[in-house]
Amino acid sequence: MYNGATKELKYERAVISFDGEVSDNKTKETLKVEVKPGFGSHTTLVFPGAGDERYGAHPSDLIVNIEQVANDSFRRNGDNLIYTHKIQLVDALSPKPFHVTTLDSRTLALVPPQVVSP
Repeated sequence: MYNGATKELKYERAVISFDGEVSDNKTKETLKVEVKPGFGSHTTLVFPGAGDERYGAHPSDLIVNIEQVANDSFRRNGDNLIYTHKIQLVDALSPKPFHVTTLDSRTLALVPPQVVSP
């Protein structure tokens, strides 16, 4: 079962120097984000205190909005991914293995357990 993936998010943020001034130069940061099954365009992640700093205020929150990218092989139906594979009639009547490349770049050999119907 696919449990998600960890992605690195690179961003820049304003930080306060030791003298209390906000520098014009932004600090480059890297944050590891766990992308879980079911995340989609509706998903917003909030990382408290990971945003810009301002004198006299708490650091702002970093807000990450997930963007769903289209894929040629899979389509989304709620929390499920649907894969459609076209086969010849002869292969449907006498099932033989076919290969599927997953979203995490693995290649799986799948064999239909019985005669395939539409």
